[in-house]
Amino acid sequence: MRENNTWIIRFLGGGWLWVSLLVLGVACTAEVKPFGFSAFDICFTGAAAICPQGQRCTAFSGSPIGTTGICLSECRVGESGACPGNAHCVGTLSAQVNEEGTCQATCKPSVANACPKGQACIETADGANTCQPIPECYVGGSGCEGGQSCVGNLGAPDGTPGRCEDVSECRVGGGGCEEGYICRGGEGAQAGAPGSCQPECRVGSNSGCPAGYVCVGAAEAEYQAPGRCHASCHIGSNDGCPEGHICLGANTFASGTCHLPPQCLVGDDSSCEVWQHCEGIFENQTGAPGYCQGSPQCHVGTTTCSAWQSCVGYESNTNGAPGQCEGEPQCLVGSNNNCRPWQSCVGYESNTNGAPGQCEGEPQCLVGNDSTCPANTPYCIGYESNANGTPGRCEAAAQCYVGAPWTCPANTTCVGNSSTAWNAPGTCQASGTSVRPRDITQLYMFFGHNSVGGEIVDGLGSVVQNLRIISHSRSLISSNGAAYFNQNGSRQPGLLNVSTYDLYRNYGQARQSVELFVEQVRFIINGNATIPGQRLDIVFLKFCFYAFYDMTDEQADLLFDYYATQMDALQSQYPELIVVHFTQTIRPCGNFQNIYDANTRSMHYRSRMLERYGHTGRVFDLALIEATAPNGQVNHCSYRDNAGNPVLGLYQSYAPSSTSNDGHLSTAGRQAVARRLADFLANVR
Repeated sequence: MRENNTWIIRFLGGGWLWVSLLVLGVACTAEVKPFGFSAFDICFTGAAAICPQGQRCTAFSGSPIGTTGICLSECRVGESGACPGNAHCVGTLSAQVNEEGTCQATCKPSVANACPKGQACIETADGANTCQPIPECYVGGSGCEGGQSCVGNLGAPDGTPGRCEDVSECRVGGGGCEEGYICRGGEGAQAGAPGSCQPECRVGSNSGCPAGYVCVGAAEAEYQAPGRCHASCHIGSNDGCPEGHICLGANTFASGTCHLPPQCLVGDDSSCEVWQHCEGIFENQTGAPGYCQGSPQCHVGTTTCSAWQSCVGYESNTNGAPGQCEGEPQCLVGSNNNCRPWQSCVGYESNTNGAPGQCEGEPQCLVGNDSTCPANTPYCIGYESNANGTPGRCEAAAQCYVGAPWTCPANTTCVGNSSTAWNAPGTCQASGTSVRPRDITQLYMFFGHNSVGGEIVDGLGSVVQNLRIISHSRSLISSNGAAYFNQNGSRQPGLLNVSTYDLYRNYGQARQSVELFVEQVRFIINGNATIPGQRLDIVFLKFCFYAFYDMTDEQADLLFDYYATQMDALQSQYPELIVVHFTQTIRPCGNFQNIYDANTRSMHYRSRMLERYGHTGRVFDLALIEATAPNGQVNHCSYRDNAGNPVLGLYQSYAPSSTSNDGHLSTAGRQAVARRLADFLANVR
């Protein structure tokens, strides 16, 4: 049928193929045009009703079904006046007078450029010369690209026209070809002879199928897709079907084709093997009959996976069991993000940038053993820690970075060469400070926090004897906070522990926590009409590990900017007050998106904090301390932040359990952080 110049082709399986023909009043003159392949006359040979009435899709004589052609007017071979004066009625190679043909433009072989590009002046069976498309290839020839073969009509001998198709090597009469393909050899090939996988037939064309058989493709196959020949039958009756087959159809029509009984129903793979899914015979609507399709990626014990992968069995890991390839490359060439600082990413098969690879390389030396370093670079400096035995590189001087204490050995500090800015290069020098540590039990301190902060305070209570810890909610601080330092009628030192701040899961909540903290510090120092103001020595605020959970990168930057503005104002208002800054608490390394986001944003927050306040000596680097094992080894995650910098992860023994993925601390973690914090508070000035 035809509707508004659009031809609709119904083919077996219930599918519809819509082919728009922009006829625009020119199809009736197609016989006088050369093979120009313009937008309105391209077609596929063998397709019913694809050309306007009175025309037929024509390609080079002898080309296989499904070859691209053009619509030409039909005629009768030998009939007088069948075609215009500049065209000739051409039939098949063996066409007799009065048989069907098409009107093709005549030409002269001796005239240069007698035919358009891509066509040749060919002599027809009756001695005329017409312009015909040059075939894509010839069966048995070598005109196709590598991995392709020239496929002609069923049984076509060598030298006949064909088209290039992807094929694979096989043996005639054997398996090894995909659904819809069979193994064919050259003319007269015997069973077992080498061949190529070629379509058994083409959907919409029964060429290649015996009488009474129809070409059926995979579910919802398009016109001219490869298919198999199935016997025709009537739905509801299996008469005419081979033994074991039943009559199936895509719709409830009287006609169908013979198939093996369905193995499964689309949408339900429970009847299939683990590695298979149910593919519909005619369509992929849920509940349609289908067959189990798919092969395992590999077999356990084989080497068919990529170099960085292993074959893991779906249900068993015995050799030969079906499995899937699992595993990721350690790194990508040109990016050492997942490698240790002393390693490089070496490609498994290629060293072009982006190729998958593995981390290779050994550290130059081990800290504490300089004997392996040459005379011109005699010092072994740790990549991440200067604890004895940690991996390092040989350097000419014990270089370090200001504000990064782990870059120097114990009992030394990093002194800048020309700058005191954080991360400026320096050299490790003996501490030799003459400032005596203070007794923190005699200080007036205020700590605002949530959850992990309370765990750190618990640690302080166990490692610092006689430290008075005063724990209250933030709501009471606003009414009589200063009074909490009073005991038995006199002012007593201690740590005012306010542990009920919100979780700060978004920017608004986190900003509010800064406002409340600053407001309460001012209230304690200034007092009110009924409560006298009292001096504070040290104050510090710590965000929850949930900070940045529901923030964007831009909001995380805005939060730091607001924090810095408020803290700078507080420090300026009270010059004798020591405002200590905490880097953000971290979570264990993990590949979950929320953990990745939290840890990478914590690193960015830490970087900004150290850049802004590192030179003051008033930054307590909580993130680094939580990532550092007792032996000085620093725990880095396998990923890096957006700037390519290493990401710190909570040292596993400091987490409550091996499966924990939040920021809470074990007893060992609480005490490790508390010891470092107590030492920091005793020495900060």
